[in-house]
Amino acid sequence: MDLSYHVRRLAESFYALEQGVVRCFLLVGAERALLVDTGFGGDLRAVVAGLTDKPVTLVSTHSDGDHTGGDADFPAHYIHAAELARYVAHRPEAAPPVPVEEGYVFDLAPYRLEVVHLPGHTPGSIALLERERRFLIGGDVVSTRPIFLFGDGREPAAYRGCLEKLMGLAGAFDRIYPAHGELPLPPERVGRTLAALDEILAGRGEICEAEKPRFPAEVKLCRAGDCAFLMTGF
Repeated sequence: MDLSYHVRRLAESFYALEQGVVRCFLLVGAERALLVDTGFGGDLRAVVAGLTDKPVTLVSTHSDGDHTGGDADFPAHYIHAAELARYVAHRPEAAPPVPVEEGYVFDLAPYRLEVVHLPGHTPGSIALLERERRFLIGGDVVSTRPIFLFGDGREPAAYRGCLEKLMGLAGAFDRIYPAHGELPLPPERVGRTLAALDEILAGRGEICEAEKPRFPAEVKLCRAGDCAFLMTGF
């Protein structure tokens, strides 16, 4: 696997760090920087050092391995409290992150990133909302790639609830920066994702085999419109 990162500047002092199918984000404030996720690992510390010499705080949107591979290089580390046990179980060799709750704000000046708890993909999945600049760093909650809703910690019903919650916040952001797929995405993507999930749960979606041998036989690729999910039970 190629573990190199490609730096993409999104705005002043705001970068996407692309690593194949996944991306991390770096926001540089006046006195410190915030790194959102670490991908599969690799020499991310050197990439970040090439963009800022400020102290770096890491926050994980959730504990899946494609978001936490480089965590050991960033000891000032936060995660949602509901994700802490899952993180420790997946990475017992790592120092446990500091737990945070809904509404916690990473204040970087000029950026202020507010934690929004969005369970379903995992118990403690989060997004980070920048209300003044009207964007959302969305983790794995919305994407143009298939969203994983099978396996450890996945709860489709809770995930549906998190989409409804985001619909209620849609007036607070103009664009979404997801960890996978195209970016940015418009706020309308949340509603399309919710509608697609409802179509599938109602038995009206397209169900086909998922990629083998990457996924177990019981996992299906479920699609409605331009949204897709990897799920079981079909």
